[in-house]
Amino acid sequence: MPSSQGAQPADKTPETRQLILQVAQRLFMEQGYRPVSTRHIAAACGITQPALYRHFATKQDIYVAMLMEMLALLHGRLEHLVGRHESVPTRLHLVARMLPATWIDARQMFHDIEHELDEPHRQTTANAFRQQVIAPIASLFAEGMAQGLLRSPDQGGLNATEATFLLFRLLDDHGTPGSRDRSSLQHADRMVDILLHGLIQQRDGDT
Repeated sequence: MPSSQGAQPADKTPETRQLILQVAQRLFMEQGYRPVSTRHIAAACGITQPALYRHFATKQDIYVAMLMEMLALLHGRLEHLVGRHESVPTRLHLVARMLPATWIDARQMFHDIEHELDEPHRQTTANAFRQQVIAPIASLFAEGMAQGLLRSPDQGGLNATEATFLLFRLLDDHGTPGSRDRSSLQHADRMVDILLHGLIQQRDGDT
């Protein structure tokens, strides 16, 4: 019996596309970008390469689409935390505690993007990262400056974007001596405290 005119092939459904992205994420995270081919992804999905190409033209397209989904998920979590009715320091601690499970695990992916993808795909991911991840956190630093809690650039501080990137660098404890003795949550709290208060010992009468 012929299929209805609007019916899609079984391998052209949204479910198949999502399966490809889920399998690709696992393979890329386990092996890195270069060793994984579209043939490997298709085989792991139980579909043919032509079926995969009905959804994605290239491996780079799969990689970027996968990353866009990860960034969108992270953006939703950040927006939720940034929008809470709590102090700026409290929300910075919450953001820093959440980031290691997402950003740090994705370090290899961003390394691959820098070295394996062509310029248009790199630009796409860079723009998405700034909009989805950097912007929400930067808005929190900007709020702290507006409230007089944090120093602005005119007062010898950093701008909101610079402060956000500094937070990422502080949280990235890979290879830091002594970091393995602390949990990721302890490290996050410690780094936010250092970012907000510095290392100078405060004394009575200090301003």
